[in-house]
Amino acid sequence: VEGVFEYSPSLGTTMETIGPVALSVTFFPNEYDVYDSVSASVTLLVQKATPQMYFDEPEIVAGSMVSISMFQPAFNFLDFEVPGHCRFVFVNNGIVKGTDGNNQEFCVDAGMLEIDIYFHPDDATHFNETKSRVSLTVHRCQLSLAWEPPNNILYGTSLDARLHLNAICTRPGITGLFKYDPSVGAVLTAGNHSLSVEFCPDDDSNFIGAVSCTRITVDKATPAVEWDEISSVVTFSTQITGALLDSFWHPSSIAGWFTYSTDLEALNQPPAHVGEHSIDAWFTPVDQNNFNIVERSVNLKIIPLTPIVRLVEDKFEVEYQSPTSMAALKEAVGFHVSPEVEGSWSVDSPLELDVGSHGVRLLFHPVDTHNYCPADAELQIVVTKTRCEIVWPSLDNITYSTALSAAQLCAYCIGVSSGVALDDGCFDYYPSFGSMLSAGTHTLQATFNPKDKMRVNCAQAAATITVLPLPTQLLWQAPPPLVYGTALSDSQLCAVPSDATVAGVVFYDPFTVGALLPVGSHTITAQFRPADTHNVLPCSATAVVQVIQRTPAVEWPEPAPLTYGAPLSVNQLCARCFDTKGSFQYSCAAGSVLDAGEHLVGATFSPDDLLNYSTVTLHAKITVHKYTPSLTWPASEAIQFGCVLSSQELCARCTDLPAIAGSLNYSPPFGHIPPVGVVTLTVQFVPENPNNYNTVSASTELVVTRATPFIEWNSSEPIQYGQAVTADHLQAIATSCGQAVSGTWTYSHSVGQVLEVGEHSLEAEFTPLDLDKFTPATSSSVLAVRRRIPTLQWRIRHSTIVYKTKVAAEHLNACCVAPKGLAGRFSYSVQEGHLFPPGLHSLTAKFTPADLQRYEAATIKVDLNVLKIRPDLRWVPPKSIDYGRPLSEKQLNAESVNVAGTIVYEPPLGTVLPGGVHVLRATLLPEDPSSFSQGEASVTLTVSRLTPAIVWQAPDSLPFGQPLTELQLNAHTTNPAIRGRFEYSPDVGMHRSLLTVGMQTLACEFIPDEPENFCRASATVQIEITKTKPELLWDKKLRVIRYGTPLNTTEHLNARYADPTITAEFCYDKAVGEVLDTGLRRISLIARPHDKKSYFPDHKVVDVLVERAVPAVDWPAPANIVFGMPLTGQQLNARCPELDRRGRPCEFIYSPPAGTRLRAGLHSLAVRVDAGSNFEPVERQVPLNVERAVPTLLWSCISSLSFGVPLSEAEHLCALALSEGEVVPGHYFYEPPAGSVLSPGSHQVRVTFTPLNSADFTSAEKSVDLLVTPSAPAIVWSDPAAMEFGQRLSETQLNAQLLDPTLQSLFAAEYSPPLGSLLSPGSEALTVVFRPLPLDAACNYTAASKTVVVKVLRIRPQIAWSLPSSIRSDTALSAREHLSARCSHPPGVAGRFDFSCDGVPCGPGTVLLPGEHTLRADFIPDDALHYSPSDMSLPLLVAKRDPQLVWDPLPDQLLFLGVPLNRQPAICNAQCEAGVTGRFFYQIRETSAAGDSCVVQARFTPCEHSARYFNEATLTRTVRVGGSYADWVALSSCEQTAEPFLYSDDRVFTLYPYNDKNYAKEPPYRTRRVKSATGERSSLSPNQHQQLSTRLQSARKLP
Repeated sequence: VEGVFEYSPSLGTTMETIGPVALSVTFFPNEYDVYDSVSASVTLLVQKATPQMYFDEPEIVAGSMVSISMFQPAFNFLDFEVPGHCRFVFVNNGIVKGTDGNNQEFCVDAGMLEIDIYFHPDDATHFNETKSRVSLTVHRCQLSLAWEPPNNILYGTSLDARLHLNAICTRPGITGLFKYDPSVGAVLTAGNHSLSVEFCPDDDSNFIGAVSCTRITVDKATPAVEWDEISSVVTFSTQITGALLDSFWHPSSIAGWFTYSTDLEALNQPPAHVGEHSIDAWFTPVDQNNFNIVERSVNLKIIPLTPIVRLVEDKFEVEYQSPTSMAALKEAVGFHVSPEVEGSWSVDSPLELDVGSHGVRLLFHPVDTHNYCPADAELQIVVTKTRCEIVWPSLDNITYSTALSAAQLCAYCIGVSSGVALDDGCFDYYPSFGSMLSAGTHTLQATFNPKDKMRVNCAQAAATITVLPLPTQLLWQAPPPLVYGTALSDSQLCAVPSDATVAGVVFYDPFTVGALLPVGSHTITAQFRPADTHNVLPCSATAVVQVIQRTPAVEWPEPAPLTYGAPLSVNQLCARCFDTKGSFQYSCAAGSVLDAGEHLVGATFSPDDLLNYSTVTLHAKITVHKYTPSLTWPASEAIQFGCVLSSQELCARCTDLPAIAGSLNYSPPFGHIPPVGVVTLTVQFVPENPNNYNTVSASTELVVTRATPFIEWNSSEPIQYGQAVTADHLQAIATSCGQAVSGTWTYSHSVGQVLEVGEHSLEAEFTPLDLDKFTPATSSSVLAVRRRIPTLQWRIRHSTIVYKTKVAAEHLNACCVAPKGLAGRFSYSVQEGHLFPPGLHSLTAKFTPADLQRYEAATIKVDLNVLKIRPDLRWVPPKSIDYGRPLSEKQLNAESVNVAGTIVYEPPLGTVLPGGVHVLRATLLPEDPSSFSQGEASVTLTVSRLTPAIVWQAPDSLPFGQPLTELQLNAHTTNPAIRGRFEYSPDVGMHRSLLTVGMQTLACEFIPDEPENFCRASATVQIEITKTKPELLWDKKLRVIRYGTPLNTTEHLNARYADPTITAEFCYDKAVGEVLDTGLRRISLIARPHDKKSYFPDHKVVDVLVERAVPAVDWPAPANIVFGMPLTGQQLNARCPELDRRGRPCEFIYSPPAGTRLRAGLHSLAVRVDAGSNFEPVERQVPLNVERAVPTLLWSCISSLSFGVPLSEAEHLCALALSEGEVVPGHYFYEPPAGSVLSPGSHQVRVTFTPLNSADFTSAEKSVDLLVTPSAPAIVWSDPAAMEFGQRLSETQLNAQLLDPTLQSLFAAEYSPPLGSLLSPGSEALTVVFRPLPLDAACNYTAASKTVVVKVLRIRPQIAWSLPSSIRSDTALSAREHLSARCSHPPGVAGRFDFSCDGVPCGPGTVLLPGEHTLRADFIPDDALHYSPSDMSLPLLVAKRDPQLVWDPLPDQLLFLGVPLNRQPAICNAQCEAGVTGRFFYQIRETSAAGDSCVVQARFTPCEHSARYFNEATLTRTVRVGGSYADWVALSSCEQTAEPFLYSDDRVFTLYPYNDKNYAKEPPYRTRRVKSATGERSSLSPNQHQQLSTRLQSARKLP
């Protein structure tokens, strides 16, 4: 029952009476005419309230001051503050620190602080007393450090406690230990470094140490290097090296090296010209991380060089008529200059000399006069008579069959002294040219007969030659390997002698032709026995014949395919061997489960006879198809709209065992919000291993209903008094299943409303916008309004004061800034005039407002820093002192002006400072460190350096060239205590060029180890340098050279001084590059040092024997040729490169000559080279291997075979052997032979050709691939009959058979699509593949396939539809009762229905005319591919209905008998329902016996338009009779007129007059909108409105 409750007392009334209270309620129903009001009452017991304490816990740390004023608890009841007073007891770590009676501040330690609060309410009648305990944790105080980043320092500077490691604790009065990393005194490397410090307080129970870090930058140091400008002078052509340049630098204390920008190699080649050269140098320290690279630009001075003319001998003997030209003189004497300088030579007298002694002077003129000076030397020449002798070089051994030639008969005559060959004469030899000597030792004799015997003597000589027996060699190519079972033949036993002209016999041991050898390596020896055993040597050779294993013949038929999960079996592992027994080992064992896909599986055949047969491996492909998982999905219960899809709805699972890992992909996915209605859910199972499993799908339906939104308020934090209600408080959120719902809100409070202190209920009513998905909802929230905390401000103008400054009014100036003008009072923790000790102090101010009902007390704190008094130190800067004097009171004399204490100096009293400027520091340690800080002062002090004294006696004289030693460089200081080093110029071992002959000055400089304390000192002495003769090196032993060898400075003209630094002119009597004649020759040398002031000249002589030249023959070993090829220039291509360069002609004689065709084997090619009398004849041999020719096998390509066709010689085995275009006779062996029937697969057919001439031709083999294809069986299969979609494939359609029924058992039929598949409508192709089974009889056949076409018809859905037998004309068609056709078969077919009535489209809401109708439903499926449209028709009878009539005569009206009823409208006022037009006919049916009442009948007859839809209807009413017609006339003052009625339908209105007998109805008028059957004006056009008004006025005048 809906209604309103009224309570007494009302809702929200505060119960102020303690004890029982009566509550009453009265219910007032909304339908008060149906229900009565009702009341009820109950008794409520009101007890005293217990206030609840609200306490803001302050943050307290150890060492802080605590007082009662810091704790202001509030006691509230129902958000109203309860007045009263509190009593406190403070307990810190078990020690009572303060109570109400002791309101002083006290310091707390880290640990627990317990506060007992006793509350006594002022209103004890309504509130109870309460006690609360508050436990606070006093945390240790976290200290902090202040540490300014130090300035950059240079490498080598140690860390200082005052400048760098100077962190301080920001909290005053805290003592502890600072731990630095790195520590004080550490020397850091160059770069950025992190400095860290850890402060460990002494009182670690109340304070937590602090850690701080900063960074310091250490810059690299720059080394100091100096260049010696005095000693940096060199002569031209001096090799300028890095070591030479390094010697010109003064030593540096920093290790490193110098690099130079100038390319020294380019500077030395050619040598740098005379003058000054600028060189850029960089000093790179070894420690580059800490030192910078120094760049310097220095000058190097180069002066001209005077070459030295050197002579091997200053006295030279020459035979009469010997060449005395300048070149001959240079060759004889060997003069040259040192160093070698381009220039010209001349003499001061003619060179055509007679017999006797002559003296000449050699003059050298350099071309480069800028860098070199001219030079000269003295030479004496003696001319004698000519002598001669025969020279016969030692003869090499020759072999038998070699004829004597110029290579053996090669004696020549030379002058004994001059060494020049004498050509005026002839030689007589015995034996003569062309003689052939037998094996043994023989003596050859030669006699020289000169033409001018008066000046040249005859000469004889003999030579011994050894003739060796002719060696032979067996040529035996490495035999090709044999396959087990093949006999030895000439292909292996083919050794022949290297010289085919030598007669003999070859024997083999231990195997001969035709022997069958076992598998392995076999050594065979071949021995050659010559016919002439005296002059020809026998020979032998060995060869290794390798017999290899035979490879078994194996095959592997194509394995049958598998589905993933099925293990391997004999159907796949079916390899076999044909020619031997053994076992197969497969790479995948039987029972193994392979992944889906194609796998290459290996099979290794191990024969039982492992000695003679090898193991063989073959591979086959095994196809593994993917496995299709199965899914189940139970139906889920209905859910509300807005709920996301979860695992309760999306709960499909895979039912395979073992479980298949994978993921279920749902559509819609998890988290999707489905719409209201029936939703189709689909799932797709994607296995984790898609390589082995297929993806499958499933679907189900889910019902989604409307949802009721859940209203959630934003958490309304309590607000303070004075804050208005904002939109944040009135911000409820309607959600459904975690999603926001759109709609309109109605709140009980408005934005901007200011509430009093307490709790207030906020109510909200939510109306969703989408009512199709959500229902309306209401909710409420509580908003608490608390007392406001005033905002305080406390700005101290001077927050830092000096010790002994008292607290003044300027410090105690806190004020309340919000709300402005709030009345109250301030109380401070200290009073004016208070004196703080040095340190950081906290001041507290508490503000107590006058209105405590709406405002709370507030507290504010500020810090006041009290600084210590800083002392004032005075210190007069002291005067400078000398090094060695300690510090005294004259320097350390600082004094304090205002603070008493002790002054500490750094460095302390008595310290001896090094030389330089130093900073002296003084620190005042006050006697009262708690009130005064330390004072510091500093001054500068200059310490002057000392200069040591040097003692150095003059040394004895020194020969030029000897280096300086400690005997000369022996300076020392007078004070041995002064340590340091001496630097001499020139230094120990210094090059002689610095000290020339004569008196020289030696200088030294003393560099102390302590340069900051001592200055450098220097001294000089005189030394005498005397002239000397240097040691000349030139080997005097006899030099033997070949004719044509030019003299060079490396082997012949290579005299030099033992001291390589001495430059001189070496004058030889032979020129460089001169070629000496054959014979004994002499070379003389005169060496003249360039430095004539320092060195004496020297002379030397050497002998050279020039032998006849042997030309070098270059004849590379020719490449192997094949039997039948003639010798050409490619094999006979010897040449003498040396003679070619000189342009000397020579003759090449080959044996055998060009064009010769050699038999197969190893041959020796010989050549003889004759180049004239100045060269010895030369012979050379090279081997030539003539290989046996390999016949070319021509074998035309053969076509593939089908299984069962034998091999034939005419079509398949038809190879032909050719060589050089000609047929080679021999035998052909085929494997397999003719007539063989091969199994299906790829076979290799091999032919072996054995020639009849095996000495010159080798056997030949050739293989071709022959593909034997398995036979494909014939298939019988006709097109099946048409089928309907949804009908699965069965054996009726899949009924293929093989034409040969005997092969049916050897094949397995595979259909695509498989049995049970569903086909799409249309013409579909069916394919069958007959695959052979893994049987021996089926391995010779291949798979056969055939395709047929089946026609799949679309399904015509069946419609289920029922209609009522008849309906009324006012019944509109509905989708539930009338248009409810559905698809009954097949179930679940989606589509739409189109309805029509008698051929006209209709739908829900259509109203049919009365009569018989035919309704038709047309079903159009969504899947038009698989389903065809269908229709269904049903009859429907629409009957007319009775109109609804209303007739309520007025109760106070009377009926007058005799008066027409239509003239009594108060009685005859029946009406029909809206929209139905017609006429009412009234008739009195009967009258009561008393005559005071009668029954009147009203009959309604529809008009022509409405009669199609409605029947006639009647009503009866009983009315009172008022009298007769006379009575009616008397009551009427005038005659009643009939008022016409205006009826209207949807579009047409018609005027019907009451007197339809005399007046016709008006024609219908068209309207633009529908109006009821009252006298209202319709929306007519102006013309129609005028016509209607005229007709209505006329109708009113009618009776």
